[in-house]
Amino acid sequence: MTSGKLLEINGILQKMRINPIANNGYSEYFECKSGDNLFYRVWKAENQTRIVIGIHGMAAHSEYYIQVADQLIDKGISVFALDLKHHGHSTGKIGDLKNFQELIDQVHEFILKIKNENSGIPIFLMGISMGGCLAINYSIKYPEDINGLILMAPAVKVNLKFSFYDILKLPILGIVYLVNKSKPIISIEKRSLDLGTRNPLRKEYDKNDEYRIKKVSVRYLLQINSWVKKAFKNRNKISHPVIIFQGSDDKLVSPESVEQFYKDLNINDKSLIILKGAYHTLFSDPAMENENGWKKMSEWILAH
Repeated sequence: MTSGKLLEINGILQKMRINPIANNGYSEYFECKSGDNLFYRVWKAENQTRIVIGIHGMAAHSEYYIQVADQLIDKGISVFALDLKHHGHSTGKIGDLKNFQELIDQVHEFILKIKNENSGIPIFLMGISMGGCLAINYSIKYPEDINGLILMAPAVKVNLKFSFYDILKLPILGIVYLVNKSKPIISIEKRSLDLGTRNPLRKEYDKNDEYRIKKVSVRYLLQINSWVKKAFKNRNKISHPVIIFQGSDDKLVSPESVEQFYKDLNINDKSLIILKGAYHTLFSDPAMENENGWKKMSEWILAH
């Protein structure tokens, strides 16, 4: 894609937008110290007073953050959304993940860049699902970088059950892992479509999205699982204001574990919004609108 240009947005995603007031945004590439080029999107607010930096979930990318921009941009809140390494338009082998720590450190480089270009503007890190796990671990390592955390169905404990067929495949997966750790071999498409959302348009979008990852390597899942455990274990080390949005009917992340995570936060400035009936992909879940989730989010950001 051409850097700095307005982007075309997936037509199905366009239909999901309930308040389409943001333009399509523009794109840039950011070169990390490692030489990796990270793709990111920007929806810049007039009279900007706050910045949200968005981190996408597992196998996804930054495009759907236009739904967040639609809800925040008229309130003076800009949205910057990254494609993490190995995802979307960024460099790295699609479907593989060698080192989750590398993702955290590259987000750190990116946030420093945004801070330098927007001096004095409060920055909030938003993460959904796997992005929530990254945001939690990030805030513990780099607490001075941000002013608060916005967590959307954060992956603090995965709520997945394995079938008998999945168990039968374990020896094969083990052999592949030993021979070629980077090979995407585990299909995640069906689980995501069946369990991730109750919005028919979101199902259609995920199914037809050419940039959504369909298969991942064994070590992709091992890395995520390891850092999910770290996020939950180190929850009492978070020092920022935190707001969490969680669907009561989430099939991919345990709502009970998110509630426990919230209760154990060792901070006074914390909020938990349980969205009744909502599934995992909250940006496109009707509860965000029906339960005033977007309104609560913008009010919280502006209050900080």
